[in-house]
Amino acid sequence: MTRLPGLGTKDLDRLGLSMPALRALKVALTTRGGSKYHLPRDEKSFRLGGGCRHRGSAEFATLHHLLEVISDICLRCRVQLPGPADALWRVTALVAGHVAELERVRDADAMKTWLGYARYAARLTSDDEAHIARELERATADPSLATDAAELSAAWRRLLADRTAFLEQCADACPPIETFNGAHEAVKRAADAPELAACAQVSAAVGPVSADRGLSWRREEREVRAVVCRAWQQARSRGASAAQAAELARAAAGRLMDKAVVRDVTALPEPVLGGERFTSPAAWATAELAVWWPKVVAAACRRLEEEFEAETSASASRLLLISDWPLTYERDADVAYLATSARFGPAVPFGYRQGGGYGDILQTTAPGPSYAVVVAAPENIVDKLVAEQDELLGRFDTPRFQAGVTFTGGKPPAWAAEEMLREAFPYLPADADGEDPTASDEVEQARAVHATASEPLPEQWYDRDDLFRQGFYIWTPDRDGGLELLKDIARYRQGFVRLDLECGRRNAEPFLASVFGTVRPGDGPNLEFSAAGRHGPLTVPLHRVVAVTGAPDWKPGGSFPHPAEPLWQLYSAPERNRYRY
Repeated sequence: MTRLPGLGTKDLDRLGLSMPALRALKVALTTRGGSKYHLPRDEKSFRLGGGCRHRGSAEFATLHHLLEVISDICLRCRVQLPGPADALWRVTALVAGHVAELERVRDADAMKTWLGYARYAARLTSDDEAHIARELERATADPSLATDAAELSAAWRRLLADRTAFLEQCADACPPIETFNGAHEAVKRAADAPELAACAQVSAAVGPVSADRGLSWRREEREVRAVVCRAWQQARSRGASAAQAAELARAAAGRLMDKAVVRDVTALPEPVLGGERFTSPAAWATAELAVWWPKVVAAACRRLEEEFEAETSASASRLLLISDWPLTYERDADVAYLATSARFGPAVPFGYRQGGGYGDILQTTAPGPSYAVVVAAPENIVDKLVAEQDELLGRFDTPRFQAGVTFTGGKPPAWAAEEMLREAFPYLPADADGEDPTASDEVEQARAVHATASEPLPEQWYDRDDLFRQGFYIWTPDRDGGLELLKDIARYRQGFVRLDLECGRRNAEPFLASVFGTVRPGDGPNLEFSAAGRHGPLTVPLHRVVAVTGAPDWKPGGSFPHPAEPLWQLYSAPERNRYRY
């Protein structure tokens, strides 16, 4: 059991949460004359020399609110909470940490660069979101914590919305991508359009407005036309829809117009409001401006969309498989803008970063898993990246960028991204969705081959564990006790395993592959597989599993561009007494 993370009442107050059940949690503690609290002494473990030696007798223990004293408890005294309360505590600390981080980076200059954007975007992955969802569900197992869990779930959703809005604001503040794209050309083609001239008329009515860029103290003179074009172009270049781009342009113009004052009433259009209800001409002019400028911005966005559709009807996008995602290294500064590109399909395991790429927003020192993803970008950008990579790629280096199919319109063919992802990792989370939970003929035949090649099951657990770990005993779901036996082995086994399984959708072309990592029995007839033992759990139903055995010669992958061992390989049938990896 790992130590409880730090959490205090100030963290709950920052989140605006009451959470009465969490605040009411109490723990019995003792003191021994020092500044730290200690858990009461367990007489049995104390006699055996275990635990903290400063623990006092339970008869002198007093109750304390855990939120108030958690930071003053001895590091060697590990407070243990019941399962649901433990889940609620940990997920609350995780959400509080993300909220504090968002507050900390709001004014960071690093967030005005694409590298800073990519680093902060990578701080929360789909694995993190899935983990929080599971922990919240575990917390609701205790009815007394259901109210707290619901309140925390609402705070989590608010955080996700705030985080998304902040990233959009950061992307707007980042430098324009100096490459060809349809949005950039659309702005150029609409330069003389009357709809954009109306934006200039709004600026004429209010004069130049001094506005900050939203992320620092620096200020600059801004005009409505420039603000609208920039916000719309940035949104469309990142793959946002027409409605999203228009909303972002309106929001950017709104932040500017909040500081605007009418200086030239002759530049206003014909009044649409009666002047008798206003106390002064200035108030009337302000009201007319508030009605007028949103219509002008909406008309400008419609014209930009018309030019964009005309431009993109002849232009094309291309899929790009990026290995060692996210783009958070210093070397990724020139391509970090791809972090805003539209993604297709899940992020699949690729490798593990021994150091660098995560950490603080201004540091890259923490290790962590890396992924492979498929994004869509303008065709010329993809071609340029691949061409530059081919010039620098060593003979034994793994290519980081791989180009896919070219397409026009909003989405590529459904099969295209999936096919590229399977080159990086064969099994995708949705492979078994909605299918009959029975093993296919190919899986049954492969299991029979494994049963013939495997050594017999020893009676003693240590012999069983050793043969399994060395790759001589092969576990299959249909013999030797099935899942219960694997639970027994997993209790003692150390090291990596080879999992043979069926990949792909059955209505397409399924195939067998071998993946390397760690496994443990999941809830129900499933296995929880972790690629290289370092990635988030991937649920594999038993009817897709062929066999599991040890892989003593396999070593976990390193970081790009020199991963030590591949995470998977095509399936090959074993031979008697030669099934070792």
